[in-house]
Amino acid sequence: MTNFFFLRIAAVLAAVLAPATAVAQEQPVRADAMHFGIAVNPDYVGYFVVTGEKTGAGADKGAMRLCRKATGKGCELIMAARGDHLVVGYGPDGNIFFAVRATPEAARAALDDDCRSKYGGICFVDNSFNVAVKAKLQTSIVRRQFAALAFQVDGDQPMTEDDRIWVVTGRPSAKDAVEVAMARCTAAVGEGKCRHVVTSGQTHIAFYRDAEAVSGGFQISLSSQAAIGAVDRTCKAEAKRCLIVALHAAADAAEREYDLRRMPGTPLD
Repeated sequence: MTNFFFLRIAAVLAAVLAPATAVAQEQPVRADAMHFGIAVNPDYVGYFVVTGEKTGAGADKGAMRLCRKATGKGCELIMAARGDHLVVGYGPDGNIFFAVRATPEAARAALDDDCRSKYGGICFVDNSFNVAVKAKLQTSIVRRQFAALAFQVDGDQPMTEDDRIWVVTGRPSAKDAVEVAMARCTAAVGEGKCRHVVTSGQTHIAFYRDAEAVSGGFQISLSSQAAIGAVDRTCKAEAKRCLIVALHAAADAAEREYDLRRMPGTPLD
């Protein structure tokens, strides 16, 4: 017997959240292009943008001023630079992505290309800006909540004794979520045998198994439907008929113990 959900863990670990991390794109820049600034507070979901500034210092100060006014201490500047058109969105793990190009279409294409390179999937475009136009934007700002998933492994090798997974969501910090999930796992399988994955913010988790209860796991994305879609693509690529056995939002407070192999589920097809 192989560890049930370990079959999916490498891909998930590659996308573990660093809250509010941004991925910038390379860009050709005109010398007379206006400046934009993007700021975030890692304790909150959302971002702050100013455009149409004449200097980088003005863009920096403008974005940080917006952030501090809304969230207080802890704001960080992601980028202050020149550009023509800016597209801002989210990766499937909730991290902020942005691209700057000569046209909106080119910026969107650059964001999509970078997303496919990093995740092999789809990014979600949230806003598009003409940087030459002076503007300020504050997206919906809510306190970031964290989720942790703990499971039994031995180094990089799956264990054979226990296929359960412990899920803790809606916690105020990653440390809190991890401590609770790991404590549950450790109490069940012993010290040094558990590993964890953390996600946060607006992400959702879809747990699944195949119809024969041989393999399964979980996928993380920005909505429950997007997470289910990721499961569907994974199962179709492996020519497997899969069932969704549970859904969780990272922000919703809950503690669960799942044995995906033995749980009933809803077929995807």
